[in-house]
Amino acid sequence: MRKPTIAITSDLHYPWDITENTFLQEKCGYAQEFYRDFEIQLQSLPAHNVQALILGGDLYWNYKHTFNYLQRLKQKPHRLLQGKIFGHNILHSPVGPLKLLNDICYKFIKIRNLVPQDIPILLIEGNHDYWFDSFIFSNQGTLYIDLNFYRDFFKRRFNFPSSLITKILSDLKMEIKKSKDSQNQYDNTESYDENSLTLGNNMYLLRNSGLSVGKFFIYGFPFYDPADFGQGWNPFKNALIETFRKKINTSQQIARENKKTIPKKAILCHHRHPISKDFVEEFKNKEKYKIKGLFWGHYHEISNKYFQQIQQNTLNRCIMPEKNKFQIILID
Repeated sequence: MRKPTIAITSDLHYPWDITENTFLQEKCGYAQEFYRDFEIQLQSLPAHNVQALILGGDLYWNYKHTFNYLQRLKQKPHRLLQGKIFGHNILHSPVGPLKLLNDICYKFIKIRNLVPQDIPILLIEGNHDYWFDSFIFSNQGTLYIDLNFYRDFFKRRFNFPSSLITKILSDLKMEIKKSKDSQNQYDNTESYDENSLTLGNNMYLLRNSGLSVGKFFIYGFPFYDPADFGQGWNPFKNALIETFRKKINTSQQIARENKKTIPKKAILCHHRHPISKDFVEEFKNKEKYKIKGLFWGHYHEISNKYFQQIQQNTLNRCIMPEKNKFQIILID
């Protein structure tokens, strides 16, 4: 029997329709084959005795900002393209708000069905994960998408009439049900209420929260944006450390009371630029737990020199696909 492992990756940036027109394809090596291979890797997780799958931010693109950019791009393409992440072909990409909403739903359902249901999928917030705000998570780990979130978005952003929005969302639910029925997939079509759609079970968003999985306590940081938090880095960091310590202590106490495995190794997940060694050290508590590492994504254009410096600190681990031969990382 293999040792229990945790699988982790980040920055998948679905869909390929957008990614192929960005610097990720041009400079970072992203290719359509990567997405096909990723699905094969998901199916092989049980062979590695994987106890949980962590998706460390930016599963998708933030269409809230993408479409603002595209709208301006069409007006002033040459000036905006210079130094930006999108290439000229994005102007001809068949990407629209309805397609992206469909893709988000289909992609989550597909990933959930490729990974055995008893393996939890843990989501970390990235800078492109605006649509996480549309998620509803039950205490039992069922993930729903709140269609009212998109109802409001389509009305405000695209001025769609209410009757069209209702038809769009109704058709979406029917299409997903038909697709799943035809493939004899796990049934995720029950709703939280009439304005929601179930995307999967045993799925959790770790936003300033954690989950015990065997000997590990997996903790996800919220994506840090000073404009959102209204405070500088140091106050944010101190609050983060305090919350982490409280939650891992609570998790250990619950495990102790229920005579379960006490998590004594912490996996920290943060979607941002790599952080100094001193930052990771501040989370330590040698008497109660060890820090397995700080696992980070996001910073695609990090220089090779800086990347090598960061990697010398064994507690800092980059999980971006292009820095790991486009393979899912296994932690034991």
